[in-house]
Amino acid sequence: MQDQKFFTRRNFFAASGVGAIAIAGLAQGEALAAELSATEKANVAVVDAFHKNMSDPAQNLDKVARLKETCAQDIIWGSANGQKMYGLPAVMQWYTDFFKAGGTAGLRTMQYEYSETFAKGPVVVEYGLHFVIPPGGPKPAPNNFHCVVHIVKDGKIMERYDYFVR
Repeated sequence: MQDQKFFTRRNFFAASGVGAIAIAGLAQGEALAAELSATEKANVAVVDAFHKNMSDPAQNLDKVARLKETCAQDIIWGSANGQKMYGLPAVMQWYTDFFKAGGTAGLRTMQYEYSETFAKGPVVVEYGLHFVIPPGGPKPAPNNFHCVVHIVKDGKIMERYDYFVR
């Protein structure tokens, strides 16, 4: 994974071009976080562990079984195309089918390259690229931009929504 840039509310607003206006509009006395809290850091670590597991090209389909380490049993998994899955067994089956779609040539691999991460409480938002690499094939062009929203509770991903544009 690439180096990630972490955003607090202060630099998130500034980076989005609405810094002065947004900060001026905050409720009186509301403190702006200068750093991620311990909980937010732990939530980011859960999401990072998920990505590390799913994008390891040296692994076989055992990585799908390891989703239990980072995802809740009753996870809700959605995407911008309207697809939604309920429960870890459905998500595990989807990933199994996804990786096997390489056919007889082998398993497809996935690579995440997130450039920005924003965390606030249970929400971890990442922006960057997803690459689906065919067995032995070249890495595709970097034109697959994703914004992924994770809701983390008790050290597990409870909800994940993937929004993308090519």
